[in-house]
Amino acid sequence: MEIRQVKSKDDAEKVVLLVRQFVQWLRVRYPDKHAEIDAYFESQDLEAQLNSIIEPSESAPNEVLLALVNEQPAGTVMLNQVDDATCEMNRLFVPDDYRGHNIGRRLCVELIDTAKRLGYRRMRLSTGIHHTEAKGLYLSLGFRSCKKFHAGTSISEFFDLSLD
Repeated sequence: MEIRQVKSKDDAEKVVLLVRQFVQWLRVRYPDKHAEIDAYFESQDLEAQLNSIIEPSESAPNEVLLALVNEQPAGTVMLNQVDDATCEMNRLFVPDDYRGHNIGRRLCVELIDTAKRLGYRRMRLSTGIHHTEAKGLYLSLGFRSCKKFHAGTSISEFFDLSLD
């Protein structure tokens, strides 16, 4: 398994594929929340974010990591700047076929290390209330439940981590 920063158009297209799989996965996990999920991603202008990964722009995430197994996309995670001291982990996703191999953990650890190198002092994230696997991972990495920091959805929970 390899984790690398997304620098090529080919890698960016793999990330876009993974994010689209993530949105579909959410719709399966929360079958009664399709309209809310769609509205959330629309409010975040997901399509513009995905386009900015392929054709970098000001709205592109600070860092995008891609996990590959035999050159196949096996996971992704993004880092977005909130302010000079705070960043947000976003869009962590590992497809079902690759779960159980510590890919999510390795992506998170790499992103946390990257955030520290970039000088951030705090990382935050939001996740779904039924993302028990992810919540366990976040807690094991030192994240703690925190107050709401964006509108989110009725299925959102919020976490933060001191990087000091």
